[in-house]
Amino acid sequence: MKLQKRRRTDSTYDWREDGEQVTNDIFKYRWRFSFTKLPLTKNNGDYQMPKETNNVPLEALAAMFSAFNRHDGPSVTSFMTDDVVFEGIGGSEVCGSRIAGKAAVQATFEQTWTDMPDVQWADAFHYQAGDRFISEWIFRATRPDGKRIEVEGIDVFTFRDERICLKRAFRKDRPAF
Repeated sequence: MKLQKRRRTDSTYDWREDGEQVTNDIFKYRWRFSFTKLPLTKNNGDYQMPKETNNVPLEALAAMFSAFNRHDGPSVTSFMTDDVVFEGIGGSEVCGSRIAGKAAVQATFEQTWTDMPDVQWADAFHYQAGDRFISEWIFRATRPDGKRIEVEGIDVFTFRDERICLKRAFRKDRPAF
């Protein structure tokens, strides 16, 4: 199978597979899994996650991001171990900032929701890469000074016993507007 990139009249691209159009979601799905050792399967024309993939963390991430966007701290941390470590995007350490423990992590998230009451992690997409789980998203918020933030980012998760024990956040550095 060969994917071909074709320019559309509106200066965007679509993808064609052996003459039929492939949606951007399917292409992104295929591309994101192409670097893993898990092969994609095609069943009745639909691409599916490999059987070896653990769906429990992926389902948990989708539910947790829904709780993030509701600003529901207890629901967010219900997906985490008691000794969870959160490595934030900024700080004096190489990893940014490191917050340990469920209560401290929840307090950090609640402070973000207080400082930026309209904050959302939009267009989240979750997938597995080896023993890690990745979430890609667009961070949208209004800072306390009234300027807007809109940047792409990812979280890299490590799970233990179907709960998050490590959340590492990475976000592009774009000036507020």
